[in-house]
Amino acid sequence: MKEAEALRRCEMLRNLINRGPGNDPDALSEALGILRTLRANAADYPRRRLSEISEELRRWFSARRWREHSDPAGLRVRDRLMANITMVEKTWSSASEPARS
Repeated sequence: MKEAEALRRCEMLRNLINRGPGNDPDALSEALGILRTLRANAADYPRRRLSEISEELRRWFSARRWREHSDPAGLRVRDRLMANITMVEKTWSSASEPARS
């Protein structure tokens, strides 16, 4: 997958996350589909980050798990998601491309 397409899909993930935390099975399903496509085409490091994003998305789109005692608005979960997406963008390389030096 070309970098431009990976970046477009990362932006799609951000848009889904911005719909807000809480039970949203449609957004979760769409986001996990995007992640599957990215993971299938990513080199090792971005693939590991995408796995972390997958777990956090399940938390973000759950009924209550996105809330933490010290963070009732879920900002930490959201910030972790966004930071991991940014890291995927910065380190993107396709499994079929040579690694960046």
